[in-house]
Amino acid sequence: MALYDLQLYLYRLKNEPEMQDGFLLNPQAHMLSHGLNEQERKAMSDKDLRALWRYGVHPLLLAPMGRFFNLPPERYRATLRSLAGERTLRS
Repeated sequence: MALYDLQLYLYRLKNEPEMQDGFLLNPQAHMLSHGLNEQERKAMSDKDLRALWRYGVHPLLLAPMGRFFNLPPERYRATLRSLAGERTLRS
């Protein structure tokens, strides 16, 4: 999936209650039906913000995902701090 499409998916997941409901009901089926590839589905299933960051997801979309994944704010910040200077850009 292109970075734009992944970010659009995360944006919609953050903002649309019906997207959230579908994801919570059956995350794997939901992600598959929206075109996420195996690596993206694994990152989401594992609540792996590091992988999403490395894919190029914007930090303003990662913060809501941290909350959606029920990560404590301290853990979210520590995760991003540990990634400083490690960004791999993807188009």
